[in-house]
Amino acid sequence: MMELRKEYDLICVGTGIMSATLALLVKQLKPDLNVLIVERLNQVE
Repeated sequence: MMELRKEYDLICVGTGIMSATLALLVKQLKPDLNVLIVERLNQVE
């Protein structure tokens, strides 16, 4: 399991197309930023 940090530069809630795309684009543009995606379900929709 991945270790959770206490600070993030971006937190995306949900793994819908917009949140997932935003997280991917931010990481591509600024790979040094800490991005967290939070999903309440056990799988990606």
